[in-house]
Amino acid sequence: AKMHLAEPNCKEAREGKFGFPVPNTIGGTPQPNEWDDDWVRFFREQRIGHQVRLAGDRQLEEIWKKVCDKTDGLKTLFEGVEVKPATLHGDLWSGNIASADGQ
Repeated sequence: AKMHLAEPNCKEAREGKFGFPVPNTIGGTPQPNEWDDDWVRFFREQRIGHQVRLAGDRQLEEIWKKVCDKTDGLKTLFEGVEVKPATLHGDLWSGNIASADGQ
């Protein structure tokens, strides 16, 4: 929790941008991390939208388009929510754990 509240190390994140200096993976799936100063756009395009495109499922793409259309590109879902850049490990699952010094 302390790490997530700390001042980000990356200059871009300190400037209020979302992303990371390099692409990463979610499980074995590549995930883009290009810097973006708009949280909703970052989440829509580089997280959920990216996964929808990778799925290659026309029906899913149509549903995603309807969701985006009805929520002004997801903006209405985040009205009144302040999101700040933070260093966060987002690929948490039972096979992706480690410890140091018994912790």
